[in-house]
Amino acid sequence: MAPEHTPRDEALVELADRIVHIARKLNARTHQDPQIVPLSPLEALVLRHVDQNPGITSSHLAADLELRTSNASTVLRTLVEKSLLRRESDPDDRRAVRFALTDTAVDSVERLRTQWAETLGAALPDTADPAEALAVLRALEEALG
Repeated sequence: MAPEHTPRDEALVELADRIVHIARKLNARTHQDPQIVPLSPLEALVLRHVDQNPGITSSHLAADLELRTSNASTVLRTLVEKSLLRRESDPDDRRAVRFALTDTAVDSVERLRTQWAETLGAALPDTADPAEALAVLRALEEALG
């Protein structure tokens, strides 16, 4: 017998479903701009994380995003091959490798941010406060680690 769901449970399930659906729609629109390098959802996640954490190591990235180290290494290698990430030697430990965005990636990320702002701005009613939704999403992200 399936557990009973409270109205709050149902609202949370719908919230998760809508987050996934909106992310898919944004991703689909991203591929319409030839100036934005097409990426898989995982590649986009990794690229955004490196953008927010320049100089991150592969192991820290894997831990932060809860990826297997082999999967993180594969995605990082692919992004380097696409000329979106560059490897840098750690000045404190020459054996360690750190990752940062290339100029191509910086341009692509900026175009992506502009497109997202335009797309969501056009879709959201003027009376809606995106800061309120953002507070809820940040709280969820923080709580989920």
